Amino acid sequence: MKIVLGYPPLDCQKGIPQISQNRQFQWTKGGPVAYFIYPVVPACAASLLKEKDYQVFWLDGLAEKMNYEQWEKKLLEINPDILAIETKTPVIKYHWQIINKLKKDSPRLKIVLMGDHVTALPQESMENSLADFVITGGDYDFGLLSIANYLAKGEKLEPGIWYREERGNEVYFKPSLG
Repeated sequence: MKIVLGYPPLDCQKGIPQISQNRQFQWTKGGPVAYFIYPVVPACAASLLKEKDYQVFWLDGLAEKMNYEQWEKKLLEINPDILAIETKTPVIKYHWQIINKLKKDSPRLKIVLMGDHVTALPQESMENSLADFVITGGDYDFGLLSIANYLAKGEKLEPGIWYREERGNEVYFKPSLG
């Protein structure tokens, strides 16, 4: 199973969104001295997944200064089973648009949202995007491993992960209870 931890570039006039590992979201200006805070928990998730023999790819379009087309092309070349995106409140609507486009173009791709905003309002993202899973809480590393094991091995989801369940023509959003 291929898993991408991705930060899609966003076309924002305000600058570059600092999403990872910030207690206070901020916009920074680009340029040659742009800085990026290392995403510790998603990096731990990548290490944990790799240790469990999943193929892991890091696709940080923000830090790599990609435009969206470059980022999406690279993502499609990888052809992952799972894409995990960390998000924050000021960029959630951008991420919903990206998720909806990706799901339209690649319906088999499973998309996971994680971060402060979706922890507080998981159902909102399930209703406004085609995300398949939302990890609530800060344990993205264990949550993402749980989702990978759920999809690859049929294991039970850890508590607090929201997911879609289809019954006939109806789609229900529900949190896993473990």
